[in-house]
Amino acid sequence: MLNRKNLFKIFLLGFTSISLGNLPTASWAMEEEAQDDVARPGIQKLPEEVMLNILGYLKPKPLSKTARVSREWQRLCEDKMLWKNFLTQLGIEIKPHDVKSLVVSLLSEDTVNNCIISKKTPKKILSQLVDLGYSKARKTYIKKLRNSLDDNEDSNSARMQKLREMESKGNEQAEKGNKSAQSIEIKALIREGNPSNREAIRKLNDELAQAGDEKALERKIKGLSQYRLGLKPSQVIYPYDPDAAFKLNEKGVQEGNERAIERKIVARSQPPYGERRQTYGYSYNRKEARELNQTRASSGNERARKRALKGMSLGEYGYAHRPDLAQTANENLIKIGNLPAIKRKIRGRAYGKYGYEKDSNFLNIYLDFLKQN
Repeated sequence: MLNRKNLFKIFLLGFTSISLGNLPTASWAMEEEAQDDVARPGIQKLPEEVMLNILGYLKPKPLSKTARVSREWQRLCEDKMLWKNFLTQLGIEIKPHDVKSLVVSLLSEDTVNNCIISKKTPKKILSQLVDLGYSKARKTYIKKLRNSLDDNEDSNSARMQKLREMESKGNEQAEKGNKSAQSIEIKALIREGNPSNREAIRKLNDELAQAGDEKALERKIKGLSQYRLGLKPSQVIYPYDPDAAFKLNEKGVQEGNERAIERKIVARSQPPYGERRQTYGYSYNRKEARELNQTRASSGNERARKRALKGMSLGEYGYAHRPDLAQTANENLIKIGNLPAIKRKIRGRAYGKYGYEKDSNFLNIYLDFLKQN
């Protein structure tokens, strides 16, 4: 007799040929078919609830492709309950108007890059994402391989071979192609470690900052306000001038620059001690940091909302350590269909962020949804 799995495969093989009256027979089903030659009805004759039950075995991407067979198949494949089932498996319970669009968004490359791929992603998961064609996963995997190299040549051989394979596909060259020539030159001069390069680095960086390059501007503000303790001479690019750093960043704050606002909130919320503390020219004022961020979050600013939730879950940005409140606040946003909140829950379940408990099987479920078959 045909088992449930093989019966399902036979139905799928017939999807594109039913309209032509020709049901293909899979080679793997030949033997079982000989044992069970009971006539099979045309798929189009099956009750709709049976069809939906069969389609319920498909993953998101194959389900979308199946919808192209005909208008009737499109109608069935866009049934809300089929797509809601994917959300349920991801732990998301909401009632959006377009469930399919939400699932597609949650499986988009942007969501994968920002919610799934990180330095905490297991190498096994990264490897599978690389095979699926995600360039950020390749870059992250290469970094992990480099960091795993040690003094033992025998243990390094396999890792070095894998590293060469990853780099041979030209990913790093493509990444560099997206950066300006000046930015690449600055990094090269800094790596060289020659104190005499400071003037050249400062000149190049000032040109970039003047042109509106955010990274160059941050490099300048950070350099002007950075403590000298523990720094090598080659790392001191700008003279220590916290007042100049403060004025430069405040200019960005007044213009509504999000990076400048974040720098101010970070600096205000950090305690006035520690070698690595970054002041950007600001004094410590935890209450002001929280109020500034909360004002922006209350007005609907998504970056401020993210900082608030992260702050409550970790005790940062002037907020008290209350991961339970972070989760509750994010769930309230999910109830009104807030997409960034839904994506935060994806990251939360994957890595234990924003007050959510880490689900050890979540990444496998999510990765399974990304596959084509």
